[in-house]
Amino acid sequence: MIIKPAVSKDAEPGTAKSTGTTSTGSGPGFTDCFRAVDTTGPGGPGRCRPRTPAHIWASQPSVRKVVDFLATQAASTPMVLLQQRADNDTRTIRDGDAYRVLKKPHPLMTSYMLWRNVMIDRLLYDAALVIYVHGELRRVPPHMFEIRSDAFGVVREVRVHENGESVDVTDIPKVLLYGWHPDTAGGVSPLHTLAAILDEAQRSVQWRSRLWENSPKMSGLLTRPADAKRWDAEQKQAFVEAWRSWASGEKAGGTPILENGMEYQPMTGLTPLDAQDIEGRRLTDVEVATFFGVPPEMLGIRAGKFAGLNAYRETLYGAVLGPWCVELEQAFNSQLLPHLDTRDGVALKLDRDGMVAGTFLEKARTAQVLTGAPVMTRAEGRDLLNLPHIPDTDELITPMNLTQEGGD
Repeated sequence: MIIKPAVSKDAEPGTAKSTGTTSTGSGPGFTDCFRAVDTTGPGGPGRCRPRTPAHIWASQPSVRKVVDFLATQAASTPMVLLQQRADNDTRTIRDGDAYRVLKKPHPLMTSYMLWRNVMIDRLLYDAALVIYVHGELRRVPPHMFEIRSDAFGVVREVRVHENGESVDVTDIPKVLLYGWHPDTAGGVSPLHTLAAILDEAQRSVQWRSRLWENSPKMSGLLTRPADAKRWDAEQKQAFVEAWRSWASGEKAGGTPILENGMEYQPMTGLTPLDAQDIEGRRLTDVEVATFFGVPPEMLGIRAGKFAGLNAYRETLYGAVLGPWCVELEQAFNSQLLPHLDTRDGVALKLDRDGMVAGTFLEKARTAQVLTGAPVMTRAEGRDLLNLPHIPDTDELITPMNLTQEGGD
């Protein structure tokens, strides 16, 4: 079964009728169509003009701010390789191919850049793919790969399309992420679900733009008594020039004096409050943020605050980023790591606990309270400060006022 959506002949313009398949990108295997908001284009009113998730991300501020927030926070979470040994002894791995590609996946791409882009793919397309070739990790754009599954939704084949060729990468070491679909594998872009809300928001923006452009823009109105003597052209021009001098000339900022019963009546005109501009944008932001599981308060969209910085971090690295981090860990450990490191007990872990624990000083205080004694040697402390090693500093020093009961 090829994951390639098809538009039924009897479907309404701008809608895709389900055929038991789903899409993973905007090129090969992605023929789906998001309803375009601007209906005045070449297709005519009410016609469908294709928009990819990438186009929506680039044109919809509400989508971009939430997706970028999740992707950057997830990518900045430290990735560590740990080896679980006997007696619950865990050590950090700093050698081998897995460690190397995590630190430098590609000569021109950092680890942060790679996993940020992968997360954006996952959030926008509900699918992402990274392959290991020539000793490097390479992200495959969603429009270039295709997932094939059997009738039970089990992935049987993964293909990459490039320059008119199709390459089977099923047996190549990789990290494949995808969401849920009722009939097959590959997921459904979240922007399908958000399409109606985003279309409504875009139409509102267009309406408000036309309203601002076409509405009169006057700060006030000058009136003269009905029985006042009519000005000739010279008198009228003289007054206009004098009045303008109060607005932008040497007299700007002063108070003009009106004569012969003239009055100035201020006019507020159309304000953002009247057009509900700010409220409309905030509502769209809230809808998109909650859809992706991000509290609006975390993005400053809605008034509110957390009990403290620790509560903010616990929410961010728990309920918000937790599911995404677990998915990436499990996919990396099951699909890619066995090809790069064959040692027993080695696994990738995103150090969410370390991020929740806070700054180095906060971690140090917590560790000292838990252990009741120093937890770092002088050599480790000097290394932390980028100072050279000094002999005989590799042992823990216990202050003389601390004793361990029960010793010989």
